[in-house]
Amino acid sequence: MTSESFPESGDGPKRSRAAGAVKPGPAAPSLVFDVDMSFVSDDEIALLNRDYRHKNKPTDVLSFAQWEGDFASDMPLFQSPAGEALALGDLVISIETAQRQAAELGHSLSQEIEFLAAHGALHLLGYDHIRDSDRRAMWQWQEAITEGMRDEG
Repeated sequence: MTSESFPESGDGPKRSRAAGAVKPGPAAPSLVFDVDMSFVSDDEIALLNRDYRHKNKPTDVLSFAQWEGDFASDMPLFQSPAGEALALGDLVISIETAQRQAAELGHSLSQEIEFLAAHGALHLLGYDHIRDSDRRAMWQWQEAITEGMRDEG
């Protein structure tokens, strides 16, 4: 996944576009996707979290999918012209929460944002972590994605 540089402070929304490609398996086509990312303050994400999830508190990342429902049947994966990016949706990341979490976990802000971007992108693709089995699968994908980001970096 590539992206513009990450902001170092939460002084207002920052927008970025991230694009990436899913590397194909033996019989899978290459998929190119596009995600809009906004970097906001805790106050701003708390308002979105309240309005859309009915949770009156800040969170680290919110995902707003372009496609709802069953990913495989609803998303027009193979209807995009070859090489054209498929819009997955929007990610909103609280830079303040990301900074706190990075400090708590002992890694860089960039690493935390990579993790949150991977986590949010998986939500855009229809993954969730409500059940333990889903959580394990999602966490495995997050690890694979962030490892891939480090390998490409």
